[in-house]
Amino acid sequence: MASALMSDEDSNTSLVLSCEHASAWIPAEYKALFRGGEAVVDSHRGWDPGAIQAAERFQTAFACPLFQGRMNRLLIELNRSVDSQSLWSEFSQSLTAVAKEALLRDVYHPYRAEVEAALRGVQARHGTAVHLSIHSLTPELNGQRREFDIALLFDPQRSREARLCETWARQMQARDASLVIAFNTPYKGTDDGLVESFRHHFDEEAYIGLEIEYNQALLIHPSRWQEVVSASVSGFPHSTS
Repeated sequence: MASALMSDEDSNTSLVLSCEHASAWIPAEYKALFRGGEAVVDSHRGWDPGAIQAAERFQTAFACPLFQGRMNRLLIELNRSVDSQSLWSEFSQSLTAVAKEALLRDVYHPYRAEVEAALRGVQARHGTAVHLSIHSLTPELNGQRREFDIALLFDPQRSREARLCETWARQMQARDASLVIAFNTPYKGTDDGLVESFRHHFDEEAYIGLEIEYNQALLIHPSRWQEVVSASVSGFPHSTS
């Protein structure tokens, strides 16, 4: 289920936050699926360490709604379309059609519907909703090192998204000149995901969708992690123009 730390009706900002991979939790009724795979469940494949803590910092700073996934992504992937091959993992692929439909009905669709409802509420009051989806990524994958602290993902064809990310990066680096920021890497900003799905629902005037990826290498040094998160929060632009 999704969780909003406050109602969008209580917010005076245009920002809506989501954190799809906030939890490594597997409900008891599904644990047998993962027997022998506990190490994978607790790894970066199952969830995004640090992401929900960063998201909560944004929520506190901007007094805006925050929605978070409550289950391990290896059970059902909230950040993929229903027709994606990545919706189900090698562990959950064996679920019956009835069990999969129950997860879609009770977990996947309600989460997306709650985020969308919050976006529509913000749009009704402010004209434009800014959606920030917050993630973290492993420092290395398939032999490729991620040599950056933060990656900002956006649709380069949407000029408001591109400008907002450029401003955000500039304001982050004004606070921390050593910060290494990447754009649309190692993933494209238009890859399949929650943000991309909303771009198909809303035009650019109504919706600005961004993703931030924090490098999990920062978690090894808690003080540095806090510095980077602080720079990203304090540097986030208040204007969407």
